[in-house]
Amino acid sequence: MKLTKVFGGQVKDINEQEQTLTALVSTGTVDRMGDVVEPKGVDLRNYRNNPVVMWAHDYTTPPIGKAVWIKKSDSGLTAKVKFANTPFAQEIYGLYKEKFLNAFSIGFSAKEKEPIEKNKGDFGPQRFLKTELLEFSAVPVPANPEALQLAIKKGILHDENIKHAIEKEIEEEESEEGQEDVKQVNSGTDVFLGDGLDEVLAENDQLKEHVINLENRNTQLRKEIFELREEKQKRLSEIAVEHLGEKVADMVDRAIRKRMGKID
Repeated sequence: MKLTKVFGGQVKDINEQEQTLTALVSTGTVDRMGDVVEPKGVDLRNYRNNPVVMWAHDYTTPPIGKAVWIKKSDSGLTAKVKFANTPFAQEIYGLYKEKFLNAFSIGFSAKEKEPIEKNKGDFGPQRFLKTELLEFSAVPVPANPEALQLAIKKGILHDENIKHAIEKEIEEEESEEGQEDVKQVNSGTDVFLGDGLDEVLAENDQLKEHVINLENRNTQLRKEIFELREEKQKRLSEIAVEHLGEKVADMVDRAIRKRMGKID
């Protein structure tokens, strides 16, 4: 299964003559979903055989460029991107060059992962320890809220598809920020509802697990008490039979001896 992760990139160098830029396209930091992709665990071998650079992971359109080279380090994946000589690719290149765009997104398959928050398992943020890079994309994440307006004003942004993609991204960002700003005020203290709900749910799960453990322990103790009672009853019966047997044997012996006149 293919996964995608968006990272705020860092354009390190631009060569206008070559129409290339060198950028950090992936990092080992937490992404928007709370996940982490470990840079040293990324397998680049297959990608280097077909080092395409896409626009927003859109496979219905041709690549906008290729990675001249790509390497990994502790800080992340760094690549030198050569943009295609097409109006669409050149417009995207211009947006990066003028710093209206700054983000990239990697498409990869996960080989090994672990939950960052143990109590949430696969439903919470993940740390991807081993992955295979399939491609990476330029994505319509503006460098600042005014990026789209500035690009239009300067006459850099012409393509309607790019314009709509950036507009959609801005709307989604504003929507996410609005949800994060929702607070509940109680006794003068600001409480983020999302974070509080997660904590309550996590605590509830722990309490449920504690109750289940107590019930299991109670069942086990009842079983042990029953077995001890059974063992005690069995031993008492054995002692009673043994004692009664001794008394009966003594009575028979006395009767025989008396019969034979050996005792009064």
